[in-house]
Amino acid sequence: PTAGRNGMKYRCAVTNSYGTTYSSGAKLTVTAKPSITKQPASVTTGSSKATFSVTAAGATSYQWQYKSGGNWYNVTNSSYSGIKSATMTVPTAGRNGMVYRCAVTNSYGTTYSSSAKLTVTSSSKPTITKQPGSVTATAGGTATFSVTAGGAASYQWQYYTGSGWANVTNSSYSGTKSATMTVPATASRNGMKYRCAVTNSYGTTYSSSAKLTVSSAASGYIGNVKTLKFHLPSCGTLPASYNQVIFTTRSEAVAAGYVPCGNCNP
Repeated sequence: PTAGRNGMKYRCAVTNSYGTTYSSGAKLTVTAKPSITKQPASVTTGSSKATFSVTAAGATSYQWQYKSGGNWYNVTNSSYSGIKSATMTVPTAGRNGMVYRCAVTNSYGTTYSSSAKLTVTSSSKPTITKQPGSVTATAGGTATFSVTAGGAASYQWQYYTGSGWANVTNSSYSGTKSATMTVPATASRNGMKYRCAVTNSYGTTYSSSAKLTVSSAASGYIGNVKTLKFHLPSCGTLPASYNQVIFTTRSEAVAAGYVPCGNCNP
């Protein structure tokens, strides 16, 4: 068996009753491509660089490759380092999801390593791309505040207490842990300020604050442009402010095709 015996020398001792004669020596040379003893591992990182390594026996040269469109190509980009060595360093920017392998060569051929994938995670706190805007709503209606952020894993809306910020936990609100929060517009909330804490594993970014202005319930009647029902200003089922239309008289509402609300019976 040749495994592990490359370079060994052998001779034969030939014997009879008069003595022994030794042959000349003969050398065993085992021809084999490189053998990879440690494959490169996939890397998940949030840093600016990632390292891939391979360990091989019998190697005389290395060439790292990347996969594109189902085919393999040699890495030649000068922003990489070590592309012709056992360890390659990759700049991670714009390379999330790329797959690499190493071609390990000697005079007898080339052995390819298994592939390893680069996964680049965010390395920064969320970025808010659209701040919440202040809202004016009629008492008895609702107000909606929204934020848009990149890299967010969670949201928490907060209100200003007068001396600092506290999480919104009141069950009459909805969406307090989402990108959009809906607030019942009551006289007691007039002038309140809200902001959103947007978080991922790298930290929290706070939105700018947005103010809620609650106006007195309008006189006359409030129509719902979606349901085509009209309500008294004191009705407990008033539509959101952006779905409201104001009528001065009942006959005006009826003439516009609206029907009375079954709760407040205007």
